[in-house]
Amino acid sequence: MNSARLRELAVQAIRGKTLAEHRVYSPRDWATRSRDYPLILVQTVYEEKFSKGRNSPQFDTVTTLQIAARLEELDGELDDDGAMKVQLNLERLKEEIERAVINSYEITRFTQQIKHVRSQLNLSPEGEAHTGQLVIQMDIEYFQGPDDFYPIEGDELQELHLEIAMQDGTARPGLDIKFPQQAPDLTSNNTDS
Repeated sequence: MNSARLRELAVQAIRGKTLAEHRVYSPRDWATRSRDYPLILVQTVYEEKFSKGRNSPQFDTVTTLQIAARLEELDGELDDDGAMKVQLNLERLKEEIERAVINSYEITRFTQQIKHVRSQLNLSPEGEAHTGQLVIQMDIEYFQGPDDFYPIEGDELQELHLEIAMQDGTARPGLDIKFPQQAPDLTSNNTDS
């Protein structure tokens, strides 16, 4: 598991399960147009690794998954209720997003816990309509071990010298093995008649 995989799993968990339907994007620029609303943007914005010891690469990693939902509502013909509609729809999106991520089997099977969830709603009356944005940040913890990192590169083994330790004054049997530098070509047809 890594932050990119977590982001992909979150997009899969949210897509089709909220008011934004299939308009869930990641990665994408933050600039959006109102004709695309409602939409959801998913990013991983912060990561911190906590070592589990000195000898091998093992970490409890916490990634901050940031989910931003944007929408727009016009005032009604008789009422100035655009702000109220934005507020209610943002609250609905918050519940839908949290439910989708927290209940995702794919996310929970690869993670240890969701440590924190923070959310913030912003409404703006600028322009012809009322716009709103919901930002949810989830700190998700998962384990990363040696398999999550590339193997340590070493020098290629070229020869091996084995020697059996014996009592002083006796012969020390041993063996020297030199490894070929290039693998033999097994694809050629070598047929002797």
